[in-house]
Amino acid sequence: TSGAENMLALLERQSEVEATVAHPFVFTACVPRGGRRLGVELLHIPAGVTLFAGAIEADGAVAANGVDLKPGDRFIEVSGHTTRASMLEAFVSSDAPEFKVSRPPGSGAEAGIA
Repeated sequence: TSGAENMLALLERQSEVEATVAHPFVFTACVPRGGRRLGVELLHIPAGVTLFAGAIEADGAVAANGVDLKPGDRFIEVSGHTTRASMLEAFVSSDAPEFKVSRPPGSGAEAGIA
């Protein structure tokens, strides 16, 4: 069962439900490649509209520039582009992609830049 199905079942059984809503941590970083690979596995959900960070390579440009990117971080903009296809193209074509990242609250350090 999915998280949504579990939540619906809980709502049907409980007379009261307490929920906490929190804003994600958002940061922007620019990563000059300097001849290196970006060093981030880019993931997406087939029906989704965005990109997520997967594995971070220790010898890639992201790590070399001290960007505190974490697996699961969601890219919400890359060099002014906001659709999945255009963000992917911007990552591939730019020598220094600038990206905005959204990280769920409580998912780790919220520093953005190491």
